[in-house]
Order: sequence, then structure tokens, then C-alpha cells
Amino acid sequence: MTTKKVILAFTFLLSLSVTAFAQKNKVSTVVFKLSNTVGDARTGEAWHNTLDECVKDIEDAAKHTTTAADPRMFYYRGFTYLTVLSEGSDEQKAKYKDKLYTAVESFKKCIELDAKGKHTKDAKKGLVDCAVRLYNEGVMTYNNKEFAKSLKAYETALDLFQYDDEKLLQKNAGISKEMVMLNAAAAANRGGDVAKAKSTLKQLAESNYKDANVYYTLHEIYLNEKDTTKALETLALGREALPEDKNLINAELDLMLKLGRSKELMDKLDNAIAAQPNDPILHYARGLNYFNLYEIDKKIANLDEAEKSYQKAIELDPGYFNAYFNLGVVYTEKCKPIKEKIDAEKNYDKQLVLESQIDELYKKAAVPFEECMNMADGNMTNAEKADLAQNLKIIYGRLQNVDKSYEPKYKQMRALIDELKG
Repeated sequence: MTTKKVILAFTFLLSLSVTAFAQKNKVSTVVFKLSNTVGDARTGEAWHNTLDECVKDIEDAAKHTTTAADPRMFYYRGFTYLTVLSEGSDEQKAKYKDKLYTAVESFKKCIELDAKGKHTKDAKKGLVDCAVRLYNEGVMTYNNKEFAKSLKAYETALDLFQYDDEKLLQKNAGISKEMVMLNAAAAANRGGDVAKAKSTLKQLAESNYKDANVYYTLHEIYLNEKDTTKALETLALGREALPEDKNLINAELDLMLKLGRSKELMDKLDNAIAAQPNDPILHYARGLNYFNLYEIDKKIANLDEAEKSYQKAIELDPGYFNAYFNLGVVYTEKCKPIKEKIDAEKNYDKQLVLESQIDELYKKAAVPFEECMNMADGNMTNAEKADLAQNLKIIYGRLQNVDKSYEPKYKQMRALIDELKG
């Protein structure tokens, strides 16, 4: 080799070394800028310009062969984008919005390459941060009816639970894996990917997850597929997990009635009560079923059975708010056919007899509704409380005409309504 050739070769090798150093230096520069800029310096145009510089430097380093497999570079690449998404200008947040997925890929790559474990713990925390952001992204895009984007966000978030060694998603953010799965299923279902929605919901149902939406939505999917057997099995799982849920009870009753199996449902409940006679929830469910039957066939006998069941539930559990409320509804519902008789009756004396029957039913209804009002805090929203007060106002307004002791109660409800609506 001639002297000239030796000199040329040496110069080439030197240039490689300088370039490699430059790329590593860019990573260090990003680290310095993101770590040492503090306080008010992390706001305003100068800071936003710094973030743009950091993005450029870290992307240059990501593309260069000397740093493309550096776990430290990948960690700070993910960290850079999370910082931009947290502290960037509105324009930057919009510009780099999709870079949340780049951050995920970067942190995962960091862990993959980090043989010595120098950055793995911090990268996992970065992925937990990404999971929270992805969950929020899933909610926002779902509400905007961008279901494909929502599903992608939820599914990516689901994959990150494996990195949450300290269970921070549940402890700090209140986000469980099951919650994300349920939201993902909703996005898939609304977005037309019914197979994926069904698969996810089946996993939740089989794990006895206690959210009625799992079972109700899955049963609807089966109904759309004309699989009534699976639909009923799903509702049965839901009723086992959430025996008091009214929507599931109603759905099961409605489906069984359509299939001509209402007696089977009642037998099922009666057998359960025979085995567990002191379970107030079973009696409450029986009351709901009979009330629903009444709404279909308008037979007063079914209302009578509902009344007995709610009374038994209250006897077993004197604090059973829903049983009190539904018992009050039973009494007001019994007034409807009497009012129809009054409208059709021409004889004034017979009308008075019928009117007195309504008065007695109103007195009965007032008692459980008053119990509900006493237990309203924690069981009702202000709007629901106002509706209950309105019902009591109507009851007291009628009863004060025959019994003056109801007059102060009427005034009290009127004042409460003004207070709740004011």
C-alpha cells in the first residue's frame, strides 16, 4: 500500500468515528435539553423550539447506523415524544399526535435491546404513561365515532399491561385490563368488526366480569346471528355475575317470553328461592319478572305477585332501595285500570267508590317512596331525586284533599323540587 493510500484510508476511518460520535452526541444533547431545562423555561416559544430541535436530533440518531440499535437512544426517543405531547404547543401536539405510537415502539425496542437493564425500568414506566394516553385517545376517538382509531388505541393499550410491573394503571389511573377490553369490544362492534367484539366479550363473560354491558351486548350479537341458545346462555352468565341487574333480568324475561319459555324462567327463580329463601335479591328478581309480565299481559295478578316479592325483599333487607322504589311503582300502576273504570263509569256514587280505591293505593305508594327519599343520598342523582319528589308531590296533592295531614308534606315536596331545580 502506498503512503497516499494509507493516508486516504486513515482519513475515511476517522470520518466514520467523528460521525458516530456526532450521532451519540445528538442523543446526549437531547438528554441535556430535556433534563436540564426547568421551571418557567419549559414554556413559551423558546421551549417549543427546543422540542422541535430535540425531535430532529433524536430522529437523526434513530436513522444512523451507529445509534439505530442503541437502547439509550430508543428510550429518549420515546421520552422526547411524550414530552412534546405533554408540554408542546397546540400545533406541536397536533403535528406529533400519531407519534404516541412511535413512543410505544421506541420504549419496547429499548427494553428489547437493553441487555444490561440500564433503561428497562424507566422504559416500562414510559409504556405505562403511553397506555394512559392511549386509553384517553380511545375514549376521544370513540366519542367522535372514529371507531377504527379507537380500537387501535385500546388494543395497543391492552398490549402494554404486561409492562406494568407495579400495577400503576389500576392504582393511579383507575384503568383495569377488563375495562379496556370492554371499551375495545364496543369500538369493534360499532366499527363493524363483530367477530372481534364477540371474541373479546366472550373472554370477559367467561371470566365472570361484573359489568352488565358485557353480557347484554354479547347476547345482542348472538340474537343478530339467530343463535338464541347462546344468547340465553350469555344472559344466564350475566345474571349469575349480576343477579340484581334490571336490564339483564328484563332481557332474559323478554327473550324467554318470545320463545314461549316464561314458565321456565319463573320455575328457575322459584327453585332458586326454595334453595335460598332468605336471599332478598332473588325475591327482588322475582318481583321484576312479574312486573314485566304485567307490562306484557296487563294481568293484575302479576302485579299482586310483584308486590309480594318486593315486600319479601324488603322484609329480608330493610335497606333495599330498589325494592322500595319498585313497590311504590306497583301501587301507582294498580291505579291505572281503576282510572279507566272511572272514566267509563256514569254512576257518580260508583265513581266515588273507585276514587277512594285510588286514595288507598296512593297512601300505600307514599310509604315506600318516602323510604326512598330518606335513602336518596348515595342512591339517586339530584335529577332522579327531583323526579321522586314530583311523584310524591302528586300523591300528597291528591291525598291532602281527603286528609289534611298530607298538606305539609305536599308543601315540603314543592319546596324540595324548587331547591333541586334551582
